[in-house]
Amino acid sequence: MTIETELKEFIAKEILRLDSSDAVNETENLTASGQVDSMSMLQILGFIQEQYSVDLLTSGSHKDYKSIETLGRAIRRLGGDSSGD
Repeated sequence: MTIETELKEFIAKEILRLDSSDAVNETENLTASGQVDSMSMLQILGFIQEQYSVDLLTSGSHKDYKSIETLGRAIRRLGGDSSGD
């Protein structure tokens, strides 16, 4: 499973309370679309820290928070991709 797929599933289930992650687009701006507010973003960053041992709150930049795609790239850049995907 890719980082992006795991993020989509987490956001769909825990943030948006959806049964399917199909409604979450990897390239869509999470906050501009209204899907994620600042508190939800903190939940996502907490999940990333727990799941990948990457602290994007202190090591990332605001550009990393834009979409699932940019979050995935940031996790890989900071060494959090242990799966090799």
